[in-house]
Amino acid sequence: MQHITFPLYHGTSSHFRDLFEVGGTTRPWPHAEDAIALLRATWAHLQGAGVEPEWYQANILEQSTGHANWQHGELYVAACRTPAIRYARSGAAFGGEILSQCAEALERLDVVDAAAAATLRNRFTALERFLAGGGTPLLVVVDGVPASALASEAGMRSVDEEIQAVDACRSEMDGELLEACLQGFQFRLRAGFGTVREISELKE
Repeated sequence: MQHITFPLYHGTSSHFRDLFEVGGTTRPWPHAEDAIALLRATWAHLQGAGVEPEWYQANILEQSTGHANWQHGELYVAACRTPAIRYARSGAAFGGEILSQCAEALERLDVVDAAAAATLRNRFTALERFLAGGGTPLLVVVDGVPASALASEAGMRSVDEEIQAVDACRSEMDGELLEACLQGFQFRLRAGFGTVREISELKE
């Protein structure tokens, strides 16, 4: 089994700290389908009240790939720290983009139909601690990942092509230039593969 030669970086939230252990493997988040279902149910109520989603919210609801990746629930990793840190800081409070969208949509539903919002919160109790906010950003470093466990983030290029490009950047550059070169390379990682090498708390 061919393993990639470089580490991968996953930006996440302290809400998911129990999913990662140094020396352990990566683990899936068990509530991804619940989060998508909650978001769709909340927007169904909002649309019933005449509130329409913005284009990007519609793409999230559809879990579209399109010209960008709007799919959620998988483990996304980057070939360098910068995009992973940026993602961690942007979504840490609620635990990521899909949960942030859930929290925002529920707040809007509170205004137009508070009873419906309360019913949805009671229905999706597994998400309660995430919707309460308070998460802080974490950076998880993973190595020993087999190439077969990776898929390109949006499916636009083959994984082999992207791995070769990353290796080329790493052989020809270093420092800030290397970090800039690697920012465009992000992957989906199947849970259960790779070894967690480091978990760092990030300043917000």
